[in-house]
Amino acid sequence: MVKPRDALIICVIVALCTVWILAPVYGRAVAGFIFVLFLPGGSLVYALFPHKELDPIEALALSFGLSICVTVLGGVILDVLWEISLIPVVYSLSLFSILCFLCGAIRRSIIKKKDRGGP
Repeated sequence: MVKPRDALIICVIVALCTVWILAPVYGRAVAGFIFVLFLPGGSLVYALFPHKELDPIEALALSFGLSICVTVLGGVILDVLWEISLIPVVYSLSLFSILCFLCGAIRRSIIKKKDRGGP
Protein backbone atom coordinates (compact mmCIF):
# COMPACT_ATOMS: atom_id res chain seq x y z
CA MET A 1 0.00 0.00 0.00
CA VAL A 2 1.30 3.46 -0.86
CA LYS A 3 1.84 5.73 2.13
CA PRO A 4 1.34 9.53 2.25
CA ARG A 5 5.10 10.07 2.43
CA ASP A 6 5.29 8.25 -0.90
CA ALA A 7 2.87 10.81 -2.30
CA LEU A 8 5.27 13.54 -1.20
CA ILE A 9 8.10 11.71 -2.92
CA ILE A 10 6.03 11.46 -6.10
CA CYS A 11 5.25 15.19 -5.94
CA VAL A 12 8.99 15.86 -5.75
CA ILE A 13 9.55 13.54 -8.73
CA VAL A 14 6.87 15.44 -10.67
CA ALA A 15 8.59 18.73 -9.86
CA LEU A 16 12.01 17.37 -10.88
CA CYS A 17 10.63 15.96 -14.13
CA THR A 18 8.95 19.29 -14.87
CA VAL A 19 12.20 21.20 -14.38
CA TRP A 20 14.19 18.59 -16.30
CA ILE A 21 11.80 18.63 -19.27
CA LEU A 22 11.72 22.41 -19.49
CA ALA A 23 15.50 22.82 -19.16
CA PRO A 24 17.60 22.17 -22.26
CA VAL A 25 19.62 19.27 -20.84
CA TYR A 26 20.30 15.70 -21.83
CA GLY A 27 17.81 13.14 -20.68
CA ARG A 28 14.68 15.06 -21.62
CA ALA A 29 13.36 12.01 -23.43
CA VAL A 30 13.72 9.78 -20.37
CA ALA A 31 12.11 12.34 -18.08
CA GLY A 32 9.34 12.92 -20.62
CA PHE A 33 8.73 9.20 -20.95
CA ILE A 34 8.29 8.80 -17.19
CA PHE A 35 6.32 12.03 -16.96
CA VAL A 36 3.83 11.21 -19.73
CA LEU A 37 3.49 7.44 -19.45
CA PHE A 38 3.56 6.76 -15.72
CA LEU A 39 3.03 9.74 -13.42
CA PRO A 40 -0.51 10.84 -14.41
CA GLY A 41 -1.84 7.28 -14.31
CA GLY A 42 0.06 6.45 -11.15
CA SER A 43 -1.46 9.43 -9.39
CA LEU A 44 -4.92 8.47 -10.62
CA VAL A 45 -4.47 4.88 -9.42
CA TYR A 46 -3.35 6.24 -6.05
CA ALA A 47 -6.49 8.38 -5.82
CA LEU A 48 -8.96 5.78 -7.12
CA PHE A 49 -7.90 2.79 -5.04
CA PRO A 50 -7.46 3.92 -1.42
CA HIS A 51 -8.71 0.64 0.09
CA LYS A 52 -7.09 -1.97 -2.10
CA GLU A 53 -3.60 -3.18 -2.26
CA LEU A 54 -2.76 -3.73 -5.89
CA ASP A 55 -0.09 -6.04 -7.13
CA PRO A 56 2.85 -4.14 -8.61
CA ILE A 57 2.07 -5.53 -12.07
CA GLU A 58 -1.59 -4.46 -11.82
CA ALA A 59 -0.61 -1.01 -10.59
CA LEU A 60 1.95 -0.62 -13.37
CA ALA A 61 -0.51 -1.73 -16.07
CA LEU A 62 -3.26 0.54 -14.74
CA SER A 63 -0.81 3.39 -14.44
CA PHE A 64 0.36 2.97 -18.02
CA GLY A 65 -3.16 2.70 -19.48
CA LEU A 66 -4.62 5.56 -17.46
CA SER A 67 -1.62 7.76 -18.29
CA ILE A 68 -2.28 7.33 -21.98
CA CYS A 69 -5.96 8.19 -21.48
CA VAL A 70 -5.21 11.24 -19.32
CA THR A 71 -2.56 12.51 -21.71
CA VAL A 72 -4.81 12.17 -24.75
CA LEU A 73 -7.78 13.83 -23.03
CA GLY A 74 -5.52 16.58 -21.71
CA GLY A 75 -4.21 17.15 -25.23
CA VAL A 76 -7.75 17.44 -26.61
CA ILE A 77 -8.73 19.90 -23.88
CA LEU A 78 -5.58 21.95 -24.43
CA ASP A 79 -6.22 21.98 -28.16
CA VAL A 80 -9.69 23.40 -27.59
CA LEU A 81 -8.71 25.97 -24.94
CA TRP A 82 -5.13 26.90 -25.86
CA GLU A 83 -2.50 25.62 -28.19
CA ILE A 84 -0.64 22.38 -27.76
CA SER A 85 2.96 23.18 -26.95
CA LEU A 86 5.47 21.96 -24.42
CA ILE A 87 4.80 24.33 -21.54
CA PRO A 88 0.98 23.98 -21.29
CA VAL A 89 1.22 20.19 -21.60
CA VAL A 90 3.89 19.92 -18.89
CA TYR A 91 2.06 22.25 -16.53
CA SER A 92 -1.32 20.60 -17.03
CA LEU A 93 0.04 17.07 -16.51
CA SER A 94 2.04 18.09 -13.46
CA LEU A 95 -0.97 19.87 -11.95
CA PHE A 96 -3.16 16.83 -12.63
CA SER A 97 -0.61 14.46 -11.09
CA ILE A 98 -0.10 16.52 -7.95
CA LEU A 99 -3.85 17.07 -7.44
CA CYS A 100 -4.59 13.36 -7.82
CA PHE A 101 -1.86 12.44 -5.34
CA LEU A 102 -3.17 14.98 -2.84
CA CYS A 103 -6.73 13.66 -3.26
CA GLY A 104 -5.47 10.13 -2.74
CA ALA A 105 -3.56 11.10 0.41
CA ILE A 106 -6.64 12.85 1.81
CA ARG A 107 -8.87 9.87 1.03
CA ARG A 108 -6.45 7.47 2.68
CA SER A 109 -6.17 9.61 5.82
CA ILE A 110 -9.98 9.78 6.07
CA ILE A 111 -10.21 6.01 5.73
CA LYS A 112 -7.56 5.52 8.43
CA LYS A 113 -9.48 7.80 10.80
CA LYS A 114 -12.68 5.84 10.21
CA ASP A 115 -10.85 2.54 10.80
CA ARG A 116 -9.50 3.84 14.12
CA GLY A 117 -12.96 5.01 15.15
CA GLY A 118 -12.27 8.73 14.97
CA PRO A 119 -14.83 11.38 13.96
